[in-house]
Amino acid sequence: LADTPQSGSLTITSEPDDWVSQSAGTRTFAPEDTLSIGGSRSTGHRVFAANVTEFWDLSFKPPTGQLLTPGVYSNAAATPDATHAGLSISRMGRACQSLASASFEIVSAEYAAHGQLSKLSLNFTQQCVGSTGTLSGSMSVVMPPEPVMTYTLTGLQNGYVGREPFVIGTFSCPPTGGGVAIDGTLTQGSLSA
Repeated sequence: LADTPQSGSLTITSEPDDWVSQSAGTRTFAPEDTLSIGGSRSTGHRVFAANVTEFWDLSFKPPTGQLLTPGVYSNAAATPDATHAGLSISRMGRACQSLASASFEIVSAEYAAHGQLSKLSLNFTQQCVGSTGTLSGSMSVVMPPEPVMTYTLTGLQNGYVGREPFVIGTFSCPPTGGGVAIDGTLTQGSLSA
C-alpha cells in the first residue's frame, strides 16, 4: 500500500554512461507527478515516480532483521542480507544486473503512532558493473497525517458455539480509502457501508 506525499520531491541525477537512465541529466518528481511511497521501517520503503515520459521504481531496505533508521548504509546490495542494506533502482524496467557500488543515507525518518511514515529525507548513489557513470539523487517528503479511525459497534451479542466463542453485531466506520485489519477469524454475514 503506497501513499502520495503531501509535499516534497524526488530528484534523480545521472551521469553519461549510467546504465539505468541511459542519458545524462537531472529529473525531479513532485506529488503532482505520480510520486508514491510505501513500506515500513522494518521492510524498507519503495518509491514509485512517474511523469508523462518515464517511470522509476526505487527500493531502500534495511539489512535483514533490522529496522531502517537514520544513518549511512554503505555497500548496499540489490537484495539485502544480514550485513547489507538493499538498494534497487530501475527506470522503465531497466536496472543494474549487478552493482559495482551502492549506498544510501537516511538523513531523517519520522513515523506516526501506528508506524505510518510521516517524513522521510534520504540521499542515494549507485553504479552498475560495467558502467562508468553513476546515478544519484535525493528525496525529502512529508506524508499526509495518519487517518483517525472511528467506529461503532451495535447490537452486540456473544456466546459460545461448542467451544468456539462468537460475537454478533454491526461494525461500521467511515470510508478511509483503505481496509480494516482484524486480528483473528472473521465470519461476515453482511456488510453495511
